Amino acid sequence: MGSLKYHHIDEQNELIYFIGNKETVFEKRLYSIRYDGTDLKLITPEKGSHIVRTTGSKKYFIDTYSNVELPRKILLRELRTGKVVRVLGETDIKQFVEYEWSSPKIVHFPSLDSTTTLDGMLILPPNYTESKKYPVIIHGYGMPGTQIVWNRWGSTWDQYLAQQGYIVFSMDTRGMSGRGEKFKNLSYGDMSKYLALDQIAGKQLSCG
Repeated sequence: MGSLKYHHIDEQNELIYFIGNKETVFEKRLYSIRYDGTDLKLITPEKGSHIVRTTGSKKYFIDTYSNVELPRKILLRELRTGKVVRVLGETDIKQFVEYEWSSPKIVHFPSLDSTTTLDGMLILPPNYTESKKYPVIIHGYGMPGTQIVWNRWGSTWDQYLAQQGYIVFSMDTRGMSGRGEKFKNLSYGDMSKYLALDQIAGKQLSCG
Protein backbone atom coordinates (compact mmCIF):
# COMPACT_ATOMS: atom_id res chain seq x y z
CA MET A 1 0.00 0.00 0.00
CA GLY A 2 1.76 3.14 -1.25
CA SER A 3 0.04 5.69 0.96
CA LEU A 4 -2.05 5.56 4.14
CA LYS A 5 -3.41 7.94 6.73
CA TYR A 6 -4.73 7.09 10.18
CA HIS A 7 -8.43 7.91 10.62
CA HIS A 8 -9.85 6.37 13.81
CA ILE A 9 -8.99 3.75 16.48
CA ASP A 10 -11.68 1.52 17.98
CA GLU A 11 -10.01 0.43 21.23
CA GLN A 12 -12.91 -1.75 22.38
CA ASN A 13 -12.81 -3.93 19.26
CA GLU A 14 -9.06 -3.46 18.65
CA LEU A 15 -9.58 -2.03 15.17
CA ILE A 16 -7.68 0.66 13.30
CA TYR A 17 -9.47 2.58 10.55
CA PHE A 18 -7.33 4.30 7.95
CA ILE A 19 -7.40 5.89 4.51
CA GLY A 20 -5.25 4.08 1.95
CA ASN A 21 -4.75 3.41 -1.75
CA LYS A 22 -4.39 -0.38 -1.83
CA GLU A 23 -6.80 -0.79 -4.77
CA THR A 24 -5.10 1.84 -6.94
CA VAL A 25 -2.84 4.85 -6.42
CA PHE A 26 -5.50 7.09 -7.97
CA GLU A 27 -8.06 6.59 -5.20
CA LYS A 28 -8.46 7.08 -1.45
CA ARG A 29 -10.64 4.57 0.37
CA LEU A 30 -11.42 3.63 3.97
CA TYR A 31 -10.06 0.35 5.40
CA SER A 32 -10.01 -1.35 8.78
CA ILE A 33 -7.48 -3.78 10.24
CA ARG A 34 -7.00 -5.47 13.61
CA TYR A 35 -4.23 -4.50 16.01
CA ASP A 36 -2.33 -7.70 15.13
CA GLY A 37 -2.36 -6.88 11.41
CA THR A 38 -5.02 -9.40 10.40
CA ASP A 39 -8.50 -9.08 8.90
CA LEU A 40 -7.90 -6.19 6.51
CA LYS A 41 -11.28 -4.94 5.23
CA LEU A 42 -12.24 -2.45 2.55
CA ILE A 43 -15.06 -0.34 4.01
CA THR A 44 -15.76 1.88 0.97
CA PRO A 45 -15.87 -0.44 -2.09
CA GLU A 46 -17.02 2.11 -4.67
CA LYS A 47 -14.38 3.21 -7.17
CA GLY A 48 -13.21 6.77 -6.63
CA SER A 49 -11.71 9.11 -4.08
CA HIS A 50 -13.45 9.11 -0.68
CA ILE A 51 -13.48 11.81 2.00
CA VAL A 52 -14.57 10.33 5.33
CA ARG A 53 -15.90 11.96 8.52
CA THR A 54 -17.01 9.87 11.49
CA THR A 55 -20.03 10.87 13.57
CA GLY A 56 -19.83 11.71 17.27
CA SER A 57 -20.85 8.19 18.30
CA LYS A 58 -18.17 6.65 16.02
CA LYS A 59 -20.78 4.11 14.85
CA TYR A 60 -21.39 5.82 11.53
CA PHE A 61 -19.49 7.95 9.07
CA ILE A 62 -20.27 10.33 6.24
CA ASP A 63 -18.67 9.25 2.97
CA THR A 64 -18.27 11.87 0.24
CA TYR A 65 -16.84 10.43 -2.95
CA SER A 66 -16.65 10.81 -6.72
CA ASN A 67 -14.79 9.40 -9.71
CA VAL A 68 -14.06 10.60 -13.24
CA GLU A 69 -17.50 9.44 -14.42
CA LEU A 70 -19.54 10.13 -11.27
CA PRO A 71 -19.97 13.57 -9.68
CA ARG A 72 -20.03 13.94 -5.91
CA LYS A 73 -22.20 11.55 -3.91
CA ILE A 74 -22.69 11.70 -0.13
CA LEU A 75 -23.60 8.62 1.93
CA LEU A 76 -24.24 7.84 5.59
CA ARG A 77 -22.66 4.44 6.37
CA GLU A 78 -22.07 2.06 9.25
CA LEU A 79 -18.43 2.24 10.32
CA ARG A 80 -17.89 -1.46 11.06
CA THR A 81 -19.46 -2.80 7.85
CA GLY A 82 -19.60 0.08 5.39
CA LYS A 83 -23.31 -0.61 4.87
CA VAL A 84 -25.12 2.36 3.33
CA VAL A 85 -27.73 3.70 5.74
CA ARG A 86 -28.90 6.64 3.68
CA VAL A 87 -28.04 8.66 0.59
CA LEU A 88 -27.55 12.21 1.86
CA GLY A 89 -26.90 13.82 -1.49
CA GLU A 90 -26.03 13.10 -5.10
CA THR A 91 -25.62 15.00 -8.35
CA ASP A 92 -27.73 14.33 -11.43
CA ILE A 93 -25.14 13.64 -14.11
CA LYS A 94 -27.65 14.37 -16.87
CA GLN A 95 -27.22 18.09 -16.26
CA PHE A 96 -23.68 17.89 -17.65
CA VAL A 97 -24.77 16.51 -21.04
CA GLU A 98 -25.74 19.92 -22.43
CA TYR A 99 -22.29 21.24 -21.49
CA GLU A 100 -20.55 18.48 -23.50
CA TRP A 101 -18.64 17.28 -20.46
CA SER A 102 -15.61 15.20 -21.50
CA SER A 103 -14.81 12.33 -19.14
CA PRO A 104 -11.08 12.35 -18.29
CA LYS A 105 -9.07 9.23 -19.10
CA ILE A 106 -6.28 7.94 -16.88
CA VAL A 107 -3.40 6.88 -19.13
CA HIS A 108 -0.10 5.09 -18.57
CA PHE A 109 3.14 5.59 -20.48
CA PRO A 110 6.85 4.70 -20.12
CA SER A 111 9.54 7.06 -18.90
CA LEU A 112 12.21 8.02 -21.44
CA ASP A 113 14.59 5.42 -20.01
CA SER A 114 11.80 2.77 -19.99
CA THR A 115 12.41 1.94 -16.32
CA THR A 116 9.19 3.35 -14.91
CA THR A 117 5.53 3.44 -15.88
CA LEU A 118 4.19 6.97 -15.45
CA ASP A 119 0.57 8.05 -15.05
CA GLY A 120 -1.36 10.88 -16.61
CA MET A 121 -4.87 12.16 -17.18
CA LEU A 122 -6.13 13.19 -20.59
CA ILE A 123 -9.18 15.33 -21.40
CA LEU A 124 -10.08 15.56 -25.07
CA PRO A 125 -12.23 18.25 -26.70
CA PRO A 126 -15.85 17.29 -27.49
CA ASN A 127 -16.17 15.57 -30.89
CA TYR A 128 -12.41 14.91 -30.93
CA THR A 129 -11.07 13.33 -34.13
CA GLU A 130 -7.58 11.87 -34.58
CA SER A 131 -7.20 13.41 -38.03
CA LYS A 132 -7.32 16.94 -36.63
CA LYS A 133 -4.52 18.77 -34.78
CA TYR A 134 -5.26 20.39 -31.41
CA PRO A 135 -3.28 22.69 -29.10
CA VAL A 136 -2.21 20.99 -25.85
CA ILE A 137 -2.07 22.38 -22.31
CA ILE A 138 0.08 20.34 -19.89
CA HIS A 139 -0.29 20.51 -16.11
CA GLY A 140 2.61 18.95 -14.21
CA TYR A 141 3.70 20.38 -10.88
CA GLY A 142 5.90 17.41 -10.05
CA MET A 143 7.12 18.28 -6.56
CA PRO A 144 7.47 15.84 -3.61
CA GLY A 145 4.40 15.34 -1.46
CA THR A 146 1.97 16.16 -4.26
CA GLN A 147 -0.25 14.15 -6.58
CA ILE A 148 -2.14 15.43 -9.62
CA VAL A 149 -3.73 12.34 -11.17
CA TRP A 150 -6.80 11.19 -9.20
CA ASN A 151 -9.88 9.16 -10.00
CA ARG A 152 -12.34 11.86 -8.95
CA TRP A 153 -14.74 14.31 -10.55
CA GLY A 154 -12.67 16.81 -12.44
CA SER A 155 -12.00 20.50 -12.76
CA THR A 156 -14.56 22.72 -14.47
CA TRP A 157 -11.67 24.90 -15.66
CA ASP A 158 -10.10 21.96 -17.49
CA GLN A 159 -13.50 21.21 -19.01
CA TYR A 160 -13.76 24.81 -20.20
CA LEU A 161 -10.36 24.54 -21.87
CA ALA A 162 -11.42 21.29 -23.57
CA GLN A 163 -14.58 22.97 -24.86
CA GLN A 164 -12.41 25.72 -26.32
CA GLY A 165 -10.61 23.08 -28.39
CA TYR A 166 -7.61 22.26 -26.19
CA ILE A 167 -6.32 18.84 -25.19
CA VAL A 168 -5.68 19.03 -21.44
CA PHE A 169 -3.00 16.71 -20.05
CA SER A 170 -1.96 16.26 -16.41
CA MET A 171 0.72 13.92 -15.10
CA ASP A 172 2.60 12.68 -12.05
CA THR A 173 6.37 12.59 -12.38
CA ARG A 174 8.86 10.47 -10.44
CA GLY A 175 9.32 11.87 -6.95
CA MET A 176 5.65 12.51 -6.31
CA SER A 177 3.67 10.87 -3.52
CA GLY A 178 1.12 8.05 -3.40
CA ARG A 179 3.40 5.36 -4.82
CA GLY A 180 5.64 4.50 -1.90
CA GLU A 181 8.83 5.83 -0.36
CA LYS A 182 11.17 4.54 -3.08
CA PHE A 183 9.26 6.35 -5.83
CA LYS A 184 9.05 9.58 -3.81
CA ASN A 185 12.76 9.55 -2.89
CA LEU A 186 13.81 9.56 -6.55
CA SER A 187 13.64 13.35 -6.36
CA TYR A 188 15.79 13.57 -3.21
CA GLY A 189 18.74 15.91 -3.72
CA ASP A 190 17.76 16.79 -7.30
CA MET A 191 14.09 17.62 -7.79
CA SER A 192 14.61 18.78 -11.38
CA LYS A 193 16.19 15.63 -12.84
CA TYR A 194 13.20 13.35 -13.23
CA LEU A 195 10.75 16.24 -13.34
CA ALA A 196 12.23 17.48 -16.62
CA LEU A 197 12.69 14.04 -18.18
CA ASP A 198 9.21 12.84 -17.28
CA GLN A 199 7.63 16.05 -18.55
CA ILE A 200 9.27 15.35 -21.90
CA ALA A 201 7.83 11.82 -21.91
CA GLY A 202 4.40 13.22 -21.10
CA LYS A 203 4.70 15.78 -23.88
CA GLN A 204 5.51 13.03 -26.37
CA LEU A 205 2.39 11.13 -25.34
CA SER A 206 0.00 14.08 -25.38
CA CYS A 207 1.39 15.81 -28.47
CA GLY A 208 2.06 12.70 -30.52
